[in-house]
Amino acid sequence: MSWRGKWLDDRITTKANIYHTKWKDQQVSVQNGTVTDVVNAADSQLQGLELSAEFAATDQLTLFTSAAYNDTEYKNFVDGTDNYNGQEFLFAPKFTASVGANYQFNKRWMMATDVIYRGDSVSGYTFDGSGNVTDERRNDSVTLVNVNTEYAINDNFRVSGYVKNLFDKEYITNNQTGNVLDVGAPMTFGVALRYDY
Repeated sequence: MSWRGKWLDDRITTKANIYHTKWKDQQVSVQNGTVTDVVNAADSQLQGLELSAEFAATDQLTLFTSAAYNDTEYKNFVDGTDNYNGQEFLFAPKFTASVGANYQFNKRWMMATDVIYRGDSVSGYTFDGSGNVTDERRNDSVTLVNVNTEYAINDNFRVSGYVKNLFDKEYITNNQTGNVLDVGAPMTFGVALRYDY
């Protein structure tokens, strides 16, 4: 189900989605020693809520925010002897949220920033000899700040710059084994030129 609303002479736009999904033959990547296998989960489900809003505070300033809750579960998933039944999806955070602003200084120059939160998530399960889950490995939750700006030199030519992960947060994105970890990108910045014909 979804809902859309507009308020204050259309200056505020709001959206809400509620979903419940049953998933057949979901493909799941699981760690098998040093190899990642893709297997089918026979039966799973996910359900949740998504909310977002955008507010045109002035002719130049737009504020926006969003939040989501996602509840996942493998209903019938056995890989060899490993039994995932009743466990949450791998790499699926329950909570995500963001807030940001966009400021249009004039017709040519724009600047925007956002703050993004992603909750922790399961990256791997530990099983006993009977295939029952005894422990789980998790990825980090993280809050990142990003900034970008764009300047239109003329109607066809634009230059933009960005900084991602402004405060250089260190966080784990893949914690499936104790030997190798994947981490999120450090602070990165760049400049882009764009020409429209």
